Amino acid sequence: MIQIHFVFLTLTFITCYGEGSWSDWSKCMPNMFRTRRREHCNCIDAQHPECFQEEPCTIPTVPQMAEDECAHDSLCQKCQQLCVFNETMGGCGCACLPGFELHCDEVTCKKIEGPEPVSTGCPGDDWFKVGSYCYKASEKILSYTEAVDYCAEHGANVATITDREQNFWVGYQFEKNTDVYWIGLTNGYGDVNGWNWQDGSSTSFTRWFDSHPTDEGQNRGGTCVMANWSFEGEWYSLQCAGYKAKAACSVPV
Repeated sequence: MIQIHFVFLTLTFITCYGEGSWSDWSKCMPNMFRTRRREHCNCIDAQHPECFQEEPCTIPTVPQMAEDECAHDSLCQKCQQLCVFNETMGGCGCACLPGFELHCDEVTCKKIEGPEPVSTGCPGDDWFKVGSYCYKASEKILSYTEAVDYCAEHGANVATITDREQNFWVGYQFEKNTDVYWIGLTNGYGDVNGWNWQDGSSTSFTRWFDSHPTDEGQNRGGTCVMANWSFEGEWYSLQCAGYKAKAACSVPV
């Protein structure tokens, strides 16, 4: 039996640079195609300005359901950080972590202020803690096998990612989400069949890119995963052999 728990959070949404909010655009643009630019506090659509009459510059604070309620909603697929249920909108939408605000594309988040993860409780100063894991980012590009060895040298596994917050902050260490990196999710690597995390974690969290995962590496040494493929935090499956990327390592704490 699946149990669904509802938790209400209070989140502040700022949908463009400055304080402002959108009127309902879906009635004007049912195909959901949007092209926006920023002008001061306003977000303007160049092709359909009639669809976006700016509302008064206020910051709406509304009760939100927990992120898990939207975990499998297709509208959340591109959200760079969080995806939550908005009761006012009556559906799921992208949101940002504290210290970030939502871009006009309503998908990616811009850092405005606030602390970043620290190394307290981790193996060293070049690690950072998010949730129940400490993470370390390699500086050099490596094959997946080299990534396994690199992480093992630091007493770690290739990274396990268990939620959207970890997924964002780990990616942020790689040129602020502009570089891809190995994570520890594989299928058929090392004669281990099925999708498994290197550290044996049972987390069900995933952030697959469109049409992934694939079985590209089956019978050819296994299928591995590069994260941040679209620079929005999505994961791309590919043959383990023949590719190189930086590596993220993790240890549970």
